[in-house]
Amino acid sequence: MNMVLVDCTEIKRKLLDTVAAIKLSLYQSMYEHVKRLNNDVYRKIDGIKEALKPKAETTAKLLELEAEIDRVKKSELSNIKHEFNEMRLWMGTLYDTGSAQLLEENFVSVCLTATCVYTLAEKVDYEELRINR
Repeated sequence: MNMVLVDCTEIKRKLLDTVAAIKLSLYQSMYEHVKRLNNDVYRKIDGIKEALKPKAETTAKLLELEAEIDRVKKSELSNIKHEFNEMRLWMGTLYDTGSAQLLEENFVSVCLTATCVYTLAEKVDYEELRINR
């Protein structure tokens, strides 16, 4: 029986380079996803705060603000917390990979968003009290 010896070093090197490129692309996509989720959550919170800011100068405006507060309390608060927790999980996964994608500014941005998420219910309650006076 004749045997042939094949040197696969070059093939292994190319496959390893391909895998490294795929990993880098995946980490970059995860990083962009975390940034997008963080920005989306922050924008939603900012939108809620802006929607509740005006004074109720007319009965129609008062009813509109009360409806907005009810909508926020019934669905938006839990949706925002869910989205924020999803973003935290993605960020944790990215952090666990040891990827150098996460920068200090990302952590600062997430901390600011976290503060907004966890104080949103208080802000909505405060605005409800302000409106009902």
